Amino acid sequence: MNIKLKSEVLEKSIQIESYLSQILMRLLDIENLNNRSFGTKGSALSFRSKADLLYDINKIQKELYTDLILFMEIRNQFIHNYDTNSFEKVNSRLSKKNRLVELYEEIIEPKNENWNIEKKLKKGFICLCIRIVEKLQLTENGIIKEKEDSLRIQIEIAEKNHELEFKEITNKALADSIDDAMDLLNKSFSTS
Repeated sequence: MNIKLKSEVLEKSIQIESYLSQILMRLLDIENLNNRSFGTKGSALSFRSKADLLYDINKIQKELYTDLILFMEIRNQFIHNYDTNSFEKVNSRLSKKNRLVELYEEIIEPKNENWNIEKKLKKGFICLCIRIVEKLQLTENGIIKEKEDSLRIQIEIAEKNHELEFKEITNKALADSIDDAMDLLNKSFSTS
């Protein structure tokens, strides 16, 4: 059993899952870190549920969702299977067998042809993690911008409502003053 490698994968998993929770908490305006859905309780949503939820509400694109599912499959192989001690063994069990090598080849420059398949798969996994975190950062930034825009619009609406209320009050006061003046004039002409 390769405890060092399993620990590295688990560490990345904790980081990415924490980021998913952070994004969902920001999206849902949850400030309490000890909440039931995203906190440390056994009732917290699973990694998969968090990814599914973000995808279902169109906060992440299909490409990021697919990367998250691949990451989860890799993580599950390392964490749940005692005999999983290498990326080669994980890769043999994945549905997308070439994806880690593809990621390695897309991102790593210059290519190191002397590396064995295990090293390429591990670098591909690191590329996958980096890619996920970068896309999650873009997702979080998009959510922050949406919230800022929404708040700005709410402030503008409140200011316009305030202006309308002020105009209504001013118009009512003016109308009341005109009515009072008319009453006064009518009284002065009727007594004469």
